[in-house]
Amino acid sequence: MFTPKQRQLILKVVLSLILGAPFILNAQIHHVVLDAGHGGKDPGAVAFNTQEKDVALSVTLKVGKLIEKHLPTVEVSYTRETDKFVELFQRAKIANSQEADFFISIHANAASNESARGTETFVLGLHRNDANLEVVRRENAVISLEGGYEQEYVDITSPEAQILLELHQQNYLDQSIQLASLVENRFINHAGLKSRGVKQAGFLVLYKTSMPSVLIELGFLTHREECVFLASETGQNILAESIFFAFRDFVEKNASNNQGKTIDPETTNRIEEVDNTPSVGSGTTYKVQLFATGKELPSNHAIYSVFNSITTEAVGSLSRILTESTSSRAEALRWIGQAKAAGYEDAYLVTYLNGIRQ
Repeated sequence: MFTPKQRQLILKVVLSLILGAPFILNAQIHHVVLDAGHGGKDPGAVAFNTQEKDVALSVTLKVGKLIEKHLPTVEVSYTRETDKFVELFQRAKIANSQEADFFISIHANAASNESARGTETFVLGLHRNDANLEVVRRENAVISLEGGYEQEYVDITSPEAQILLELHQQNYLDQSIQLASLVENRFINHAGLKSRGVKQAGFLVLYKTSMPSVLIELGFLTHREECVFLASETGQNILAESIFFAFRDFVEKNASNNQGKTIDPETTNRIEEVDNTPSVGSGTTYKVQLFATGKELPSNHAIYSVFNSITTEAVGSLSRILTESTSSRAEALRWIGQAKAAGYEDAYLVTYLNGIRQ
């Protein structure tokens, strides 16, 4: 059941253990495979007349265009570029056959609890709680649409699967977590979204890949306001930018670690132009994002009893509700405590550099 590349990896790891030498992955990124979840006869999650397969494809193609434009030395491939059905094992097979350096699978979430919202990025591992298991079951369920799928997949808890999980954890996990963390940070600081964090779970599409890989859940279609954002052109652009920024940061860091340069040297200054946040002055300043809403904030809203001065930023059909700006990080952190004490548990710090939200 192991692919040739997986067998080669096992051999390298075993030899490294016998010889007492560390096994080191090639950290430079020259080729990424982008995977738009679901497609064709498999719509994925469906809510409020929005299908996961459409959101995933749109965001994936936008991410690819940004990489192609601003990271010209990184080759981009796709598991699908149209609305077609692709088996999970075929998605991984595409990445493995092209010996890609990274695999990014993009999805949208759903839950029976309609108040559930936020982004989350998964790396391969054992799902350790019921919430993660619910996501895994939904995303893995697509194999029931595949003919003869019993021959292509193994039980994720089997000894064979455990061996491969160990290999991923030993050799791919650090890079996978590194990118996953950058993605979630960008979702917070660029998109202004609630992050549910980086998690591990047994996704079959990640299990079959032979490279560092992540699975990104963009948000919950079953949350009405979040679905409006996910379905909008503006929302999809912001999500794609966030993923690109994270990937760019990852490529830069790994290129620097290898004393090489794999990116366009003007990328850092040029790409930030996609953020249209108005200038609030020079240098580094801070705000606290309190919440987002799809409705106009009334003048008697309870937030005014906590903060006298409130600012707003439009994001598609939503408005980010923030405190005023301050040049003191310590003051902004005190505001976070003040907000949470008043019941705004999702409050978080936002940094601006020369007026541009980071």
